[in-house]
This record gives sequence, C-alpha cells and structure tokens, in this order.
Amino acid sequence: MYKLLLLAIICALGSPGLIAQSLATDAAKNNGNASTVVTKAADDDASSWTALQGQVQNLLPKTKAGGDPASADVPADDATAAPDAATLIATADLYKDFYVKNPTSKNAPIAKSNEAQALIAAERLGDKTQHTRAEALVSSLRKDASLPADSRYVVAANWDHLPLGAPAKITPEILAQIEKIERQLLKEFPELPNGYEALLCLANSTSDDEAKRLAQDLDKKDTPDWIRKEAKAILARQKLLGKDLMPLLVSGLGKDPVASSLQGKMVVAYSWATTNPVGMEQIRDLAKLLPSDAVFIGICVDPNIPRAKAENAQKALPGTQFYDPSGPNGALAGAMRMTFPHQIYMADAQGIIRSVTLQIDTEQKLQTLLAK
Repeated sequence: MYKLLLLAIICALGSPGLIAQSLATDAAKNNGNASTVVTKAADDDASSWTALQGQVQNLLPKTKAGGDPASADVPADDATAAPDAATLIATADLYKDFYVKNPTSKNAPIAKSNEAQALIAAERLGDKTQHTRAEALVSSLRKDASLPADSRYVVAANWDHLPLGAPAKITPEILAQIEKIERQLLKEFPELPNGYEALLCLANSTSDDEAKRLAQDLDKKDTPDWIRKEAKAILARQKLLGKDLMPLLVSGLGKDPVASSLQGKMVVAYSWATTNPVGMEQIRDLAKLLPSDAVFIGICVDPNIPRAKAENAQKALPGTQFYDPSGPNGALAGAMRMTFPHQIYMADAQGIIRSVTLQIDTEQKLQTLLAK
C-alpha cells in the first residue's frame, strides 16, 4: 500500500537514475581538473581520465547549468532521470576502455567499479545482454583490495539485490530474501556497518514478531553502538504490546486530557513530521478505514512547530494533535517510544495496545485486529 523506508532503499539499490546521477556527478567534479587527479591519484594518465569524465558527462543526464552537479534537473528516482540501457552500456564501455588502455592507473579500479554500476543499472532496466560480463566483473571487484571496502560493498549489494527488481509491495517472502542477502553481505564485509544498518531497516519494516527477533539479534556487543541503541528502542516498543495505553499518555503529558474520549473506543496513536509526507498521507487514509468513533492521537515529532502547525492546517490530520519543541525527544514521544515519524500504534476498546507497527501491512493487520 505504501512505499516505506525499506522499499525505498531496495528500489534505490541499482536504480538507473541514482547510478547515472552518481556517475555524472563524479565526472562533473573531475572534468577539466587534471591537477586534482594527478595530486590525488598520482596518475600519469590524468589527461585520459579527465577526458573520460567529459565523455561520461556528455552521455548521462545533464545537471543544472551553473549549479551543483549533484543536483539533477529531475528527481533521481524519477524515470525520466535515468538514461536508457544502451546509454548505460555505452558508459560502461567507456570506463572499460580506460582501464584496458591504462591498466596500471590508480583510477583503473574506480573505472571498473563505475563500469559495474552502469551495467547493473542497464540490467535493472531489462537489458540482460551484458549479464555474464557484469557477473564476472562484480565477482572480481568483490575481492579487489585496491578498492575501499565501502565501494566494494555498494557494487556487491547492488548486484545481489538485482534479482528482487523494484517490488511494488514488500511481502514476507521479499523480506526473507532481503534478510538472507544482507546477512551474507555482513559476513562478506564484517568491518562495515552497512549490513547492520540493513537489518535495522528490516526490523523497522516488518511485523511485530519479526521486528522483535531482528532487534534481539542486533542487541549484541559486536553491533555498532548507534544501531544497537536503535535496536533497544525497537525492543522497548515491543514491550508496550499488551500494556494499557492510558498510563503512557498520562506519563508523557503529565495530565489526562483525553481520557473521557477514549472509553470503549479503538485508539490510534501516531507520530508525524512534515519531513515525512508519506506518513501523513497514510494516517489520513487510515482514518477512512476505521470505525467512525475511533479516536486518533497525533504526536508531532517535528521540532519546527510553526511549520508543523501550518502543514496540519492544510492537511487536517485526524484527531487531537500534541506538539513539543523537543521533537522526538519530547516527553510524550519518549513515553510512547516514538523516536521517529510515521509510527502507528493501535489500542483496542479496552485501551490495550495491540500493535506498535500498524504502519506496515496496514490493511492486513486491520483485518486481524478488527476481527478480535
């Protein structure tokens, strides 16, 4: 129903638009600056590398004239931002031509990496004519110690996620495939946080039971500190299941302003911010699916309260809204364990919290919860 964070990330992996923008941005930064290339790469072939950047720029989508080359004329995830497969393959051929002619260049590994990215993007668009070539190249790059580990990870992750395509909806089967891929990447690149980050993303994009399982797995000493902190936050939210909602509201607000309106009614508490318009859209749609007497409680975690109030005046989010200049660090958000926007909890008519991940698989969960 909605493209959540995980879906956006998976769709971005190997995205022709994003890859093309990245290659074009790098080319724009290096083009015409041979002295920089010589200094950074100690490369006698600086002129050839600079010439290559100019050729890449001519092939790939143009950037804003006179502006930051990283800013494309159209959003990177827009289909119009991506060149066609033939252009991407031609770009890959340019990079291959460079390292074949300059095998000892320190830019050769970069050229190979860029070639692989372009080929992956082309296959993402449906052109599999270069599959064998790309597969061999990716295999060699995964073991190429001359490339930084994070660069090798990007190539490997884009390639490994390629079979998933760009799913319109995240299903349990896709989640299982993603987890398997990311665990393999974590074993392959244990020195990087990327695999842990992906598993955290999974934990924030799945069912309550799966979220708990993944969070428990991440709450270990080998996990990077900030990810382990987020895993603990997930576990703290999971502990709210089966608890009475009212004491949490009273604890966060220091008073009981909504108790009379909650008696015997289904309650939906949600976090939101102007920086997450998808979440705002979903909560408005959710209000149309619930009984008319359901009570909504909005917890704004946007620290820019004037902006948030102005936005709500236009969007008319359902229910009573609570604002705190501390954003996700506010008292109510803290009591509810709502650390970021687009979190949705549901409590039954007895006030007992039944879901802390209603933003995921919303319609299916509603059917289950409403049937009880």
